[in-house]
Amino acid sequence: MRFCVAGMVALCVAQGAVANDLAGFRAEGMLGWDRLDGSLFGTADGLLYGVGAGYDFGLGETLALGVDGEISGTTGKQDISLCGPPGPGCTTIGRTEAGRDLYVGVRLTGKVADRVAVYGKVGYADLKVRASYDDETVYGPAVSRTFGGWRAGFGAQYLWDSLYAGLEYRYTDHGSGGFALDGLTRHQLVGNVGVRF
Repeated sequence: MRFCVAGMVALCVAQGAVANDLAGFRAEGMLGWDRLDGSLFGTADGLLYGVGAGYDFGLGETLALGVDGEISGTTGKQDISLCGPPGPGCTTIGRTEAGRDLYVGVRLTGKVADRVAVYGKVGYADLKVRASYDDETVYGPAVSRTFGGWRAGFGAQYLWDSLYAGLEYRYTDHGSGGFALDGLTRHQLVGNVGVRF
């Protein structure tokens, strides 16, 4: 009798896992558009690239609650200019560059059709920014700071068995980050391709 009950429980768990194809580990690559906006950059557009991973817990047949981790980079940067006398115009003396971006958060995913899922996400993002100068003897050495903040986003994915591809929009507010300047925000539109295990 014990073996029978144990076998039925195992069968139910296996059926539940098969029934919810949103559950389990996943890994993905991403590529997209990144816009940084703040006093450090003005408005700077760049190419975002990165990788992410996560795990989703099935909630019934069509919902999943998951955790996300991600590391990404961007080509977004802005020149640092010196304007004013003695001559007209501005002189470029260095640049501000956005570096690695770390993210961890949670997401809720739901299927809206047989092969289409939508999701929303929220979490913490940590961006590293570096300011460097062409002549460090005059303006000083390069300086790096991290900008912590929150990120929220939503997206949609098309599912092929264990593979998926999708499009995601996210907004990030990185706060002031210790540069004693105005805050830094980001808008990103990202395509992703991944696999579930």
